[in-house]
Amino acid sequence: MKKKKLGEILIEEGLITQEQLNNALTLQREQKKRIGKVLIALGYVNDYQIAETISKQLSIPIVDCSNYSPSKELLSLVPKELAESKTLFPLEQKDKNILIAMADPLDWQASDVVSFGTGLKVSLAVAPENNILNAIESAYSAAGFTWDILKELPASEDAEFVRGEDIDKKHSVSYQALYKESEAPPIVKLVTMLITDAVGSNASDIHIEPRDNHVQVRHRRDGELKNIQSYPIQIHNSVISRIKIISNLDITNRRFPQDGRSALRLKGKTVDLRVSTLPSVYGEKIVLRLLDPSTSLVSLKNSGISDMVMAPLIDIFSKPQGLLLITGPTGSGKTTTLYSILRQLQRETKNIITIEDPVEYKLKDITQVGINEAIGLTFAGVLRSVLRQDPDIIMVGEIRDLDTAEVAARAALTGHLVLSTLHTNDT
Repeated sequence: MKKKKLGEILIEEGLITQEQLNNALTLQREQKKRIGKVLIALGYVNDYQIAETISKQLSIPIVDCSNYSPSKELLSLVPKELAESKTLFPLEQKDKNILIAMADPLDWQASDVVSFGTGLKVSLAVAPENNILNAIESAYSAAGFTWDILKELPASEDAEFVRGEDIDKKHSVSYQALYKESEAPPIVKLVTMLITDAVGSNASDIHIEPRDNHVQVRHRRDGELKNIQSYPIQIHNSVISRIKIISNLDITNRRFPQDGRSALRLKGKTVDLRVSTLPSVYGEKIVLRLLDPSTSLVSLKNSGISDMVMAPLIDIFSKPQGLLLITGPTGSGKTTTLYSILRQLQRETKNIITIEDPVEYKLKDITQVGINEAIGLTFAGVLRSVLRQDPDIIMVGEIRDLDTAEVAARAALTGHLVLSTLHTNDT
């Protein structure tokens, strides 16, 4: 007797309609994903319903991975990288048999890899994907006491992240959507705490730096870095993966630098996150730049600039042409000052164009361009193109090289007002 397909069983169980299945099949042909993943992504079913249906389809047991406590010896037979990439979890070993839970038991290649790597006969069970991911984080991470401490962290129920690809779509991805469980897993709570604490303390950057036997977390406040806390090195990969997920980065790529973006919505306020990863000797370092429009888009009179400096500053940027440079170290307020000046200069009669890496805050009625050196959009190259757009005022996010400096200087000498920054230790 021919076994019924997953979609057919879901229809019989009354979980989806034929029309919903047709929609999923159409999307599946485009995305080339398993039908179960497509149905979950469309919101027609959840991962537990898929697991339950696969259990009936294949006549294999459905399990809760949290009810199993695999030994260190068993975990060493199945590397964490394999467990994460194939979404599987070793449950127990009996003689020459190993029982593993899989989100997709039809992935015969994955079970064959486990069988070949362990030299054991594989028996399959099915479990919801999030259940397996939580078990992987728990079992492969630090010692039990560390995990118990993480479990006691308070959950930030009013915090939600927006993935990098969805920021402009105003589409929020909450923890409930990521895990479909009432309580966020410990690693997710830890990452939320790291970011929300930094926002609450008005930090401009978060540095997460792996050391020999621990990971150091530092905040940059008023231009100065300060040690805040540390956590065990054993859970660092899980923390990195969670940050990559919310930033729409590749969690399997740990050898090359990556840049991403996300946003945190907390208590009615949105904070943009710029995320940068860098491989180091002890693991990946991550730096998160926190950009809060409510605190950074301030008027000149509220910027803290003294009256002695304000008068000549206003005189300089009121001229029809020339070059104004704001200088200082990281986090000293260079970009904030430029934005404040642009808001003062904004007029219906002025064509204002900014060139930034990246565009940090969106300004109304101003043309903003983000550079992308990977495809040849450099500061100097974009600046040359901007000069053909009949600009009155140009803001260049930062002058980093001689080429950009030369083009900016020429623009300032030919009837344009150019605003930019230089990274320096002091003025």
